[in-house]
Amino acid sequence: MLAPAATGCGFVNPQQGCTPTKFSSKSKTSPRELSQDDKLYAFKRATNGFSQSEGRWKERAERGLTDEELKAALEYELGIYGGSGGPGDMSLAFQAAGLKIWADWNTVVPDRDCKPIFQGTATIRMAREVYGIKDPTNAQMALL
Repeated sequence: MLAPAATGCGFVNPQQGCTPTKFSSKSKTSPRELSQDDKLYAFKRATNGFSQSEGRWKERAERGLTDEELKAALEYELGIYGGSGGPGDMSLAFQAAGLKIWADWNTVVPDRDCKPIFQGTATIRMAREVYGIKDPTNAQMALL
């Protein structure tokens, strides 16, 4: 059974991601939703695409970064625009402008109707959590 016809960008509930409303009549299951582990995987893929990025993240974690420094580091690692996808892997798109990361188990088509899974300060918070980067200007963290 086919899902209803697509409208707009062709996605169901675009505020939560990029799940297409159309899928193959051969498919008996609905599109897979992103889990927290999927989002973590997408974040790491998007922010580790360049050679030696792992070493740069380790160095940044050791010295700590302000929000502005972390924003610049994320812009560097995300690049102007990139993405990946293929059979058995999620579709991923990302860009430095706005620190945006889109991901879905179906095709990602970033546009005004397809919302990123991470954007702006949410991307910065995720980088602090994933890579263990402290903010040297945060007086509360210095007490711990």
